[in-house]
Amino acid sequence: MRTRGGYEPTPRGQQIQSELAELPPRLEALLRGDAFDPATAQGHFRVLCTDFATSLFGPLLFPRFLRKAPGISLTVAPLSDQSFADVEQGSADLIISGVVAPRALRWETLFEEDFACLLPRDHPVSGDQVTMDDFITYRHVVVDLLGMGQARVERRLDEYGLRRPEGLRVPYFSAAAAVLPGTELIATLPRRAAFAYADDPAYRVAAAPEGLPPFPYGIAWHPPVDGDPAHRWLRRLMRETAVQVTGRGPLLHLDSLGGRGPRGVTMPALPLGPSSVVYQFCGVSPSGAAGVWRRLRHRRRSKRAATRR
Repeated sequence: MRTRGGYEPTPRGQQIQSELAELPPRLEALLRGDAFDPATAQGHFRVLCTDFATSLFGPLLFPRFLRKAPGISLTVAPLSDQSFADVEQGSADLIISGVVAPRALRWETLFEEDFACLLPRDHPVSGDQVTMDDFITYRHVVVDLLGMGQARVERRLDEYGLRRPEGLRVPYFSAAAAVLPGTELIATLPRRAAFAYADDPAYRVAAAPEGLPPFPYGIAWHPPVDGDPAHRWLRRLMRETAVQVTGRGPLLHLDSLGGRGPRGVTMPALPLGPSSVVYQFCGVSPSGAAGVWRRLRHRRRSKRAATRR
């Protein structure tokens, strides 16, 4: 079918293409049978994710994967605007993303994440939290995800009738952090990505404006591989790694429900420290955790001073 942009498949052609993409995993499962032993299996997985996901899961996931499945190779490739289509067409096995997959794919939430702002140490914004006024005043370095920028942030600002000025657009979270020193840019990152720089003297981490809500971080795959033993093993490995990384496990996951049902939910865990204890057990927001801890500490010091008197 000819269009302004060139030739595209007809609706029938798209349906045939989708059906053909389902055949390879089904044939692999048929030839392999129900038994799957990662220690003896041969094969290859291709996973699409951001550099944040690679740095978050990689230190635990990759050594474990290579140890348990010595005959299976793993390719990790960056996200692009074609990533969901790649999974649907069978050229990638799994996506790890903070963008919920379209309904044509299976989706499972591994944990819930929220935003934090990373700033250069000498940035004019000096508080523990970036106000919305400051957020829309200073220019931002934007991480371009799936060809959509940081759509979740932009959509929420649109709801308020606001826009943030963009100074630079980069493809990776690590690149966003690297360009900050020497500028007055703000990087809005997943909290765990921002806290990776908390001990670096070149940076300062501040809570994001209150209007930016948390978001699910999870995995997506094509429905035809729901029952594939190798793919189920890969998803289980991802799930177990997420539990180790976040300290909390999914309440439900799709594999326990025959590939259908509610999305798994994982409570987030702050980096270990007093504020994280307050956050985990008192249920306050990350931005409020530090304040709660300061009040508790002040109260304890006041009691000690009264005892000395």
